[in-house]
Amino acid sequence: MGEGVIGTNSHTQIKVARRILHHNFLFWLSAIFLVAFFYILMRTRTIAQQWIQSADRSLFLVAAVVIVIFFAAVLYYGQRYILRQSSQEIALYKLWGISNRLLYRTIAQIGLLMLVLVVITGVGFGLLFAPLAVLLLQRFMGLPTHFVGPWNNVAVGQTIFWFGVIAVFLQLDVMRQVAGIKPLRLLHMKTGMPDSRRWGPPFLGTILGMLATATGFGLAVNFWPILLRGKTTSPWVLLGLMNSILLLVVAGEFLLVRSGLPLLFNGLRRLPQWPLRKNRLLRLSRLQNQFRSQALVLWGGAILLSIVVSVGGMLTTTLSVANRQSIKEARMTFVTTDRDSWLKLQKQLTGMGVNVNQVASTPFKIQPVAYGIKNQQTGQRQMTMAPAAIMRQSDYRKLQPLQDLDPLRTLRGNEAALSDLYSANLAMLSYLPPRVKTRQAKLVPWRAVAKLDTPYSMDLLPTTTMVVTDKMWRQINPTQTITLYGLNTATDPSTTQINKALAVLPKTRMQQYFSVEGNAKEPQKMKLKVTSSKTARDQFVISAPVVQAQMRREIGVNIFVGLVLSVVILFAVNSMLTLRAWAERTSGVDLFFTLGMTADEIRRMEYSELAWRYSLPVLLATVNALFALQILWQVIDYQNSLALFLLVLGGIALVSWVFFILSAQMVRRSVTPR
Repeated sequence: MGEGVIGTNSHTQIKVARRILHHNFLFWLSAIFLVAFFYILMRTRTIAQQWIQSADRSLFLVAAVVIVIFFAAVLYYGQRYILRQSSQEIALYKLWGISNRLLYRTIAQIGLLMLVLVVITGVGFGLLFAPLAVLLLQRFMGLPTHFVGPWNNVAVGQTIFWFGVIAVFLQLDVMRQVAGIKPLRLLHMKTGMPDSRRWGPPFLGTILGMLATATGFGLAVNFWPILLRGKTTSPWVLLGLMNSILLLVVAGEFLLVRSGLPLLFNGLRRLPQWPLRKNRLLRLSRLQNQFRSQALVLWGGAILLSIVVSVGGMLTTTLSVANRQSIKEARMTFVTTDRDSWLKLQKQLTGMGVNVNQVASTPFKIQPVAYGIKNQQTGQRQMTMAPAAIMRQSDYRKLQPLQDLDPLRTLRGNEAALSDLYSANLAMLSYLPPRVKTRQAKLVPWRAVAKLDTPYSMDLLPTTTMVVTDKMWRQINPTQTITLYGLNTATDPSTTQINKALAVLPKTRMQQYFSVEGNAKEPQKMKLKVTSSKTARDQFVISAPVVQAQMRREIGVNIFVGLVLSVVILFAVNSMLTLRAWAERTSGVDLFFTLGMTADEIRRMEYSELAWRYSLPVLLATVNALFALQILWQVIDYQNSLALFLLVLGGIALVSWVFFILSAQMVRRSVTPR
């Protein structure tokens, strides 16, 4: 706080604020960084919201809330650290008779002054880098890149409001901490701050931590068998199981870091044959104290990095799945259920000079079907029903070269090929059913012998698609029929050409949707329910370029928001670790020189402590992310995304290594020969 601060003018308080900023530069730099990223996120949201759906727009709000929470956590952590630095000075002011009211007012004025500087500087950096972030977002979304001005009144107002509110509320906590400083503790050569809370026996904490972590990981490995053991899956069961895994792993790892590692180092110290050279006993003692006093920071860093690695794994998996899905959607340039629209499109495209080189029309018979699913995880079978779109084998062979479909074995008799019946994303959860029954009692049940590579777009067909022999297809008495009309162009038309071609079609049209009523165990009583509703043009005419562009925009937004959050979390976690390293860079150095240690020996000892500090969160994050992602990877083909996931993991390790080098340089410059 500085001598003569209490009751002085604003000029002196500005000098004190500059001194605090100088001695805690890393802390304030982290706060400025978070403010800048919040503004960038709000500015890019105003650009992206005109191209994306409301669900994707909510991602920006979620990311903004996360940044605000991190800012509050970093500010709370930093203010506590600064108060500990000044606790003896504040205690002396209290011994001199300075009233708490005057102390509160002066500290609040200095704190608010520094926070105003942080917010203004953060907004300034946000304005500086916002145009680059907008260009990056445009590239991710596949939009034409053009310069967008950095200033936005709404974004500036939101940034100043939210961070101003947080700053004011945290000043109340500062007052509470100042009130907790006891002047009489100075008589015992203490800081004046209350002692940290003591925990229970370390051995008991270690055992509980091991049990909780092992149980959580065991539930994660057997997630799907546990979830699918019942006949129905409730969302509450899913939420409860996921929260149980999260709570067990988080609590268990905290106990292991807080009690297990100090207990391990203490046990190594007591080994009778442990060599005394290289100051190993001293190193183990310092590591033991480090993990005991910094358990919350290290554990919090590990959890936050786990989120980054998990999000990176989910994004890379999503990219892989979306890429395969976009390839399927691009099989036909235009697909519709309306013959008139199909003919108008051909005429309009030809008139614009776009070569239509392939056309196809495929009839489907819609029939309710019942089948049994055998769960791969539990081995149980259950009956279910669904509307099925059934096509002839000859039609599939015609479509195969046009849409680059997978080859289909020749079907005979009552054999059939079926699309995935359980879910398009959870294909590994169920085997193909061996028998499929219809409401026609005289129709022989079909025998599923192959998995079908679904033609056309699934948006225009029921969830289940089947291929049967031509003879069997003629025996089906359909409840409803539907014909899909598709056309391919020699080259992908431009956006202008697509919009011009679609403009000749009606804006809305009545579209049919199918569902099944009845009991799957009594196929003859099943009924096909048909509902019709007015749908927009983009719902009854599927354009592959439009679908791909929309998919790229959605994926681009996910990547951009995930990248912003990952950078924020990485910087926040490593900044907290570096701030702690900065605070303790000279701790015990004078004593070590008194004991006869050289500067190089002290540096090597502190380097090893820094290595533990930065590597442990990365290691725990990797283990946590692998157990979390294997739940997703059990049901989705992830081989194509594994390389991208490893790249994300390598990037996180590289950032931690850079901050380790920075902390090591601070230690090297601080430990000089006496």
